[in-house]
Amino acid sequence: MSKILENLSKPQKDAALQIEGTSIIFAGAGSGKTRTITHKIAYMCSIGIDPSSILAITFTNKAANEMKERIEVLVGKDVAENITAKTFHSFCAKLLKSEYQAANLKSNFTIADETDRKKIINKLLKKKEYTYLDYEEVSDYISDNKNSMIEASHAGVDSENVNDAELALFYREYQAILSEQNSVDFDDLLLLGMKVLSNKDIQNKWQDIFQYIFVDEFQDTNMIQFELVKKMSEKYSNLCVVGDDYQAIYGWRGSNVEYIINFNKYFPEAITYMLDVNYRSTPNIIKAANEVMSLNRNQVEKKLVAHRKNNSHKIYTMEADNEYSEAEYIALGIQKQLKQGVNPSDIAILYRSNHQSFALEDVLSEYDIPFDVINKVNFYGRKEIKDILAFIKVLYNSEDNTSFERILNFPPRGFGDKTLTDIVQTAVKHKISLYDASSINTKTRDFWFKLEKCKGKTVSETINNVLNTFNIIDYWSKKDSDPDNDRIANINRLITISHRYDTKTYEEFLEYIHLSDDSSYRKNNSVQLMTIHGSKGLEFKVVYLSGASEGVLPLPSTDFAVRDEERRLFYVAMTRAEDQLFITSPKQRTTYGKKQYFNPSNVLRLISPEYKRSINGI
Repeated sequence: MSKILENLSKPQKDAALQIEGTSIIFAGAGSGKTRTITHKIAYMCSIGIDPSSILAITFTNKAANEMKERIEVLVGKDVAENITAKTFHSFCAKLLKSEYQAANLKSNFTIADETDRKKIINKLLKKKEYTYLDYEEVSDYISDNKNSMIEASHAGVDSENVNDAELALFYREYQAILSEQNSVDFDDLLLLGMKVLSNKDIQNKWQDIFQYIFVDEFQDTNMIQFELVKKMSEKYSNLCVVGDDYQAIYGWRGSNVEYIINFNKYFPEAITYMLDVNYRSTPNIIKAANEVMSLNRNQVEKKLVAHRKNNSHKIYTMEADNEYSEAEYIALGIQKQLKQGVNPSDIAILYRSNHQSFALEDVLSEYDIPFDVINKVNFYGRKEIKDILAFIKVLYNSEDNTSFERILNFPPRGFGDKTLTDIVQTAVKHKISLYDASSINTKTRDFWFKLEKCKGKTVSETINNVLNTFNIIDYWSKKDSDPDNDRIANINRLITISHRYDTKTYEEFLEYIHLSDDSSYRKNNSVQLMTIHGSKGLEFKVVYLSGASEGVLPLPSTDFAVRDEERRLFYVAMTRAEDQLFITSPKQRTTYGKKQYFNPSNVLRLISPEYKRSINGI
């Protein structure tokens, strides 16, 4: 047997050895999921399977990159680089770049990010017929339809009231604007990907390219992603999905835990493998986590078992008077752990919602404890970065009117609403883009000439041309006199990233940017603050689960499915901890200026006294 598999456990090895056919690997928290799937792919390559015939689908770019890196260690760079490891969205972007005509797109289409999408929607909302609609309503309606594989032309056919009919009309107008700009939004990537694969010739072509399909975190798939997996694996049936229904925590954004729970109903021939040994946490943490899941109605029955024997710590629970006394208890505990030699980055504070971090940030600052709030702002979502990217998008796709509007008066050059109105009127009259219309307008013609000269031979050259031509560094330097200006540091980071694409195309650079899940820098020597959702897939020696109050975690609901998911969220938080787990519950929290009172989370009552130690009675 290959040396690649010799250090796997028997269940991991059994799962890795099945090459042909359909299989599902239920991988509990900390059970070596990534290790198993990467060794399986590496083993397949070692026995002669063409690496270019392997498609591994993940949910984040970070996971995809980690997968490729691990496989590279096992079989070498030359083999690993031929494996396609992508997110659902980036795979569909690759598909559409090749089959753009079947999706009624032009080859240089661009991806409208969330900011672009919001700008288009808000502009439409100003029309008098839509003044009673709001952003969240229409945005959710559009996403829900696309993720249910309903195109704009078919939306609202069964409308039962005026509001539904107006939402359908709004969806069609929104989609028409994207089409005019030769753009697609994130939801379109999946919808159009499915549309393209409905062409039998194209489907057959891509099935022949990727004869082995892997899907990581399968419990997070929504309807369109599930159907995409079925279409891609239909011909050869070499499908391996990996996941854990206990960690299905994205129902609120459309994922459906039923797909993993009932996998064998959808694929009756599938073989099931169970990875139920946790190599991360202490036995007390694992046994308590199992108990938290005991009330869930809809699940695949299993019990996670701890591999570790060290059980010196129980789970510590504490009820605080309010969010600030809770934060102080956490800060004092962290101070003690730091004195004992624990690295700050090995400590995490988790919470249900971002707003819960405010008190924690205040108190940690008072105690001089270094901390980093994770996932608050995506690097590519920062204003200074989005402004530069808007220049690149316009130079790549001159029909991208939304990006053109962003750069027209940035940095400020005296172009106001009147100038934009004139350009829009010219564009409408001549049926051209705003970019082309600016070459006709006498006031903006010089700006257009400068833009034209910015396009270089490489992405990095183009970015530097934009920065120099429009004095963007100078603008930010004057805007903020701080010599350590973060905006300028961020721009320099973007330049560094762009150099990696000097041998590639603009479209590859823009695809990477738009589909990246990069978040703000992590400091190596700081305590990590993040939501429970943001912590999924991570592990820390010490975890503080804060805000474990009824009505906060779990959120209030009479829906069994929601309550199941809230317990799964609790389970995910608990299983991030390796050595020590603290769960805190404030009796009172001030929200929007009003004091609210809470009881400790009922989930805590599911944990037996033998696994926990109460600081003050919970």
